[in-house]
Amino acid sequence: MPPDDSAAFVVALQTVLGDTQRMAEMGHRARIFVESQASPQVVAHRYVDLMRGLQAR
Repeated sequence: MPPDDSAAFVVALQTVLGDTQRMAEMGHRARIFVESQASPQVVAHRYVDLMRGLQAR
């Protein structure tokens, strides 16, 4: 959906809110994403890698 299409956003949001199974699946996928991409451990490792890369310059 285009970023400036608020009407399309409202329709999409209403569609998702009306489907509890879909909301549960989206929540499950979001948790997996956060745990694999944004957990404190993952972020810490990325910072360490960044600092090592900067130090090697």
